[in-house]
Amino acid sequence: MNAELKKLQKETGVRIWNGIAVVSSRDIAKNFGKSHDSVMRRIRNVLSHGDECFFVSTFVHPINKRVCPEYLIDRSGFALVLNSSYDHETAFKYLEAFRKMEEELGEITPSEILVIAREAIKEERRMEAERKEEEKRRKGKTGFFDDLDLS
Repeated sequence: MNAELKKLQKETGVRIWNGIAVVSSRDIAKNFGKSHDSVMRRIRNVLSHGDECFFVSTFVHPINKRVCPEYLIDRSGFALVLNSSYDHETAFKYLEAFRKMEEELGEITPSEILVIAREAIKEERRMEAERKEEEKRRKGKTGFFDDLDLS
């Protein structure tokens, strides 16, 4: 990875994940001066039209240490989330970062990228379902005796 690409990656947060150039919803919020909640709301609105551009992920909040949702977004998803309220100069910097990251991936064919993306989506959804099931299980228990069948 050349110096210019590393600089763009550091400035924008655009990176290669599972063979796809993506950026996190938190990086978008930070670099566009928006709240993460606002960006997440915008993404959820776009998700009603299809989700192939968005990958569910999580991060640990640095202050309260809670696991919070975020999205990893590819170039198409980024374009869908953008609207006139976002700074165009920053948006063009992101699009350039996506282009350069995708050039870096040059040896991978588009069909291979789709297969990798679909597998990543399946894995992310599986992990999210497991996390929700574990959360549900934890919320339903209040102590040691909850595991015992007393009937």
